Amino acid sequence: MGFEVEVKAPCPKDIARRLAEAEAEFVREERQDDAYFNHPVRDFKVTDEALRVRKIGRMRFLTYKGPKLSKRTKMREEYEVPVGEGICEILIRLGFRQSLTVSKTRRYYRLEGFDVCVDEVEGLGAYIEVESPDTADEEKILALMERLGLSPASATTKSYLELIEEKAKCT
Repeated sequence: MGFEVEVKAPCPKDIARRLAEAEAEFVREERQDDAYFNHPVRDFKVTDEALRVRKIGRMRFLTYKGPKLSKRTKMREEYEVPVGEGICEILIRLGFRQSLTVSKTRRYYRLEGFDVCVDEVEGLGAYIEVESPDTADEEKILALMERLGLSPASATTKSYLELIEEKAKCT
């Protein structure tokens, strides 16, 4: 069983400077297209679960995320496995419904032992995430966000899918 603990916030325009001053190590940049699926007989919006297929170049990963376990961070079970290119068609034939695709350019950094991602999300804008697989890191993640000058009030536990759906309702 795996976990993810993350905090996400809108990205300030000077985030590159802030990361450089904090001596964050740039790791890589990649394009990610996340196709989300809903279960044929239970609504993942109601159960607070997620099933996605992430495409990075020619690679694909199937990810299941369980319900959120914390109000302060997005802490949840997470299972991810590499899959082949036919996985979306298999899920559709099994009755899953594709709900939305979230596309982004992600820049990965390492800072103080944490993954820090700066995302440019299509239709949403720039966000920063600090993430760890260790549930004991919740306080450390929140403290790192503050050291980067990001207020706890600006943080959200919502996924990009939820934020895009909310934005669509407002327009």
